[in-house]
Amino acid sequence: MELVCGNYDVKLIPNQKDFILRLENRENARLFERTFFERDFAEYIVLGGLEFVVNLLKDVMPKQAMIKESPTQATFTVSWTPQFTRRIEFNFAVPAIKRDKASGDMDEVTARMKKMEKVAAEQKAALDRMLVLYDKINSHVTELEARCGDTITLPGCDYAIPTNVENLNLIRDGGMLPDSRCFSSYYPSRFVRRPNGQGKGFNLHDPSWHPQHGTSSSMNWEEIPSNEKVYTFRTLSNITNLKYCKRLINLTICGSDKVTDYSSLAPNTLLTLNIIGDATCNDGTNLVYTSYRPALTDVSWIAKQPLLQQVSFRGCTQLVNVGPIKDLPNLKELDLRDTGVKNTGFLASSTLKITV
Repeated sequence: MELVCGNYDVKLIPNQKDFILRLENRENARLFERTFFERDFAEYIVLGGLEFVVNLLKDVMPKQAMIKESPTQATFTVSWTPQFTRRIEFNFAVPAIKRDKASGDMDEVTARMKKMEKVAAEQKAALDRMLVLYDKINSHVTELEARCGDTITLPGCDYAIPTNVENLNLIRDGGMLPDSRCFSSYYPSRFVRRPNGQGKGFNLHDPSWHPQHGTSSSMNWEEIPSNEKVYTFRTLSNITNLKYCKRLINLTICGSDKVTDYSSLAPNTLLTLNIIGDATCNDGTNLVYTSYRPALTDVSWIAKQPLLQQVSFRGCTQLVNVGPIKDLPNLKELDLRDTGVKNTGFLASSTLKITV
């Protein structure tokens, strides 16, 4: 991975248990390099450890890092402030090295691979050895992608989500699902039902809103079932890290008006998918939506989920074309209420129930 920061060419070289940070000054050809290990970022393991730091450098360094150079080292600081959490600062001191010591990294691996490719073209035996090597490299890449601990985080969601989750609901803080369940970050392990959708806001100063107020209260908070994970968010911006949840079966994302790309979902896992708006009122039949409606416009990625049986795009007002849906062989229910889809005739089937 190569970056450009001022007068410096920057290389990030991820390995299985570390990564190498290399800076090269294009004006004086001075070279700096340091190897970082997982323990160097132990405080940030929940964010993904080495993978988190590599991605942070890639995203922030060309914009913010000011590299200061001396004959012995180069130093810079990268700051990152995620929403609703404290500021995180990484201070890097990268020692100067001689070029003849800059070996054993990806440059050398690349050079060796080119030599092997040349030999493989001349000898079948060498080609076989090279294929074995490619398999090993691919397995290392797979391990590197999966190395983010047992949890993931999503931008705008303040919770660590287990990678083995099967039933996952991501809902805007204070939002309501079509089944009249409301969720709040104040009581993350509970929900309250609002059959008539009245008084949606949450007021911590009103004792009746407390979970222990009593079963006779209209604000009777119930425990979230143990087999269902619900996490609230405020400004969910992308769901890329959901690709690590390879056991995900049922997924609901409610009230996200920022996410546009859902192609990163792990393939061939989902049975139920709901990308829906955040309802403000529910009279049992009709929902009224706030401005928090999904920005979904393209569903071409849905072909990667052939096991899907139930899909809801309720409240996706920008969605006008659901053509790729016809390629889902197991689909039984499709909810297109409050969307921009006008033509569903091409989906007509005796086994598919369409609600519009």
